[in-house]
Amino acid sequence: MPVTPLFSWLRKNWILVLIVSPFVILIVFKMYVFTFTTFFGYEVGSVEASGRLAERAIEKEDPKICNKIIYPSISMGPARYEFVNGCLNKYAAETGDVSVCMSTMSPGGCVTRVAKERDDASLCEQAIHPKLKGTDNRGSCFGYFANREGEYSFCKRLEELDSMNEHQKIVCMMLYVDSTGDPSHCSIHDNPDICYKKAAKISNNSDYCDFIEDNDIKKECEVSVAE
Repeated sequence: MPVTPLFSWLRKNWILVLIVSPFVILIVFKMYVFTFTTFFGYEVGSVEASGRLAERAIEKEDPKICNKIIYPSISMGPARYEFVNGCLNKYAAETGDVSVCMSTMSPGGCVTRVAKERDDASLCEQAIHPKLKGTDNRGSCFGYFANREGEYSFCKRLEELDSMNEHQKIVCMMLYVDSTGDPSHCSIHDNPDICYKKAAKISNNSDYCDFIEDNDIKKECEVSVAE
């Protein structure tokens, strides 16, 4: 049918076109899904599908399999990449390959989970995406071990790393204080009074309140220890 007559026909039958179009789109999409799931190993997006893909990826030692998710963008619920992200996180956790974490939605968080599950603090050094801001989780990662073991030496390891900002050191130190009540390193905090207050509460030692400069916080500290 020539182009001009085709447009003319569409104008005359626009109601029919509106009625039929959704069914045509649905049929095309189902054919697309059938083709990719049957012949190319894809899965239709779901939590279960993400898990199945992770198992296949682990078996074949190929994290790229996690990308084989089909999910219509018009669907309600989690986006396609959330399923891919879940698959990649499971792959990293099962294999210990934290390089895969760099392709997840939370690279630092992914590495931290693997470090915890494998009880390997050395992995914490990699809990950051080297090219993306806001992904640094090294303080929390080392802090987990410092908190659990009551050893500040885990936080000291942050000082040996390149481009380590003070915030990460503070995060680690405060996790250490949470479990030990040791105020020995509170001076590195940008607001040491907060640290001394927490140490006093955790250790139930009001003497630490004397290190606090702000009078209001000092009073709060003394009250919290007395409770």
